[in-house]
Amino acid sequence: MRMFLGLDWASLEHAVCVVDESGAVRAQLTAEHSAAGLAELLAQLRRFGEPATLPIAIERPTGLLVDTLVDAGFPVYPVHPNVVKASRARYRAAGSKSDPHDAYVLADVLRTDGHRLRPLRPQRDTTRALRALVRGRDDLVATRVALANQLRALLESFWPGAAAIFADVASPIALAFLARYPTPQSAARLGPGAWPPSPLSTPTAGDARPTSCSPACMTRPRAARPPPRQPPRVRSSAPWSRPSRRWWPSSSALPPRWSMPSPRIPTVRSSWHSPALDASMRPRSLPKWGTIAPASLATTTSRPRPALPP
Repeated sequence: MRMFLGLDWASLEHAVCVVDESGAVRAQLTAEHSAAGLAELLAQLRRFGEPATLPIAIERPTGLLVDTLVDAGFPVYPVHPNVVKASRARYRAAGSKSDPHDAYVLADVLRTDGHRLRPLRPQRDTTRALRALVRGRDDLVATRVALANQLRALLESFWPGAAAIFADVASPIALAFLARYPTPQSAARLGPGAWPPSPLSTPTAGDARPTSCSPACMTRPRAARPPPRQPPRVRSSAPWSRPSRRWWPSSSALPPRWSMPSPRIPTVRSSWHSPALDASMRPRSLPKWGTIAPASLATTTSRPRPALPP
């Protein structure tokens, strides 16, 4: 009879459950997370059959425990923790969690839905070493971010100026500044031109915001950034409605029988112009078009040319 194993891992003690094809529990084991405990666990599991015929479901795809099981020849199937969380209600009405019960849920999920799971493949030593380095780096980065957030929160509580002048409080120049001036009173004598002090390195882009600091800068809270300045609007008396938005003359400046075509950039015609009209309407300078007579913008190829007044 085929057996299915579920293993709920922990930092100190692991829980193991063995079920058969009918779902009946055959054994429940525990093993310490140590070299001796893992060796004893492998010996107990071999009593139920050959390692290749004993699939094991576990909630993590990596780790010392997983590597030990894979090296021993057991097929290991990683199961996402959300699957176990959603499956608890199938076996127990109460939402309480226990390691032996989770091990049983893993074993039964492997029995019923094992065809949807993919077993882990043995990895080379170089891959394991690289994986360990990446995992260690991720842990160090998470620790560094947590400490930087704690430092910024501490500065905001009693010295907001020191947290305001540095874009990154975990940068080397910020840490050196806080080591030399740990309180607002110690930085009270700093004035313009005294930043950065000689023992500190020259600030680079992103390290510090101002190039000089003063006691007022160090003690006042961070000021809100002013909105960007908008270019002034130019008002002109020429027959142009909204020179900053529209590039065609208003209809009041043209003869009554001339109608505006459509609000798009028309084709410029310079072969026929009225001297009197050009004299009354002086040339204007348009963006990206140069100096153009306004009368030339009134003609398009979509309509016939009107006859000019005598």
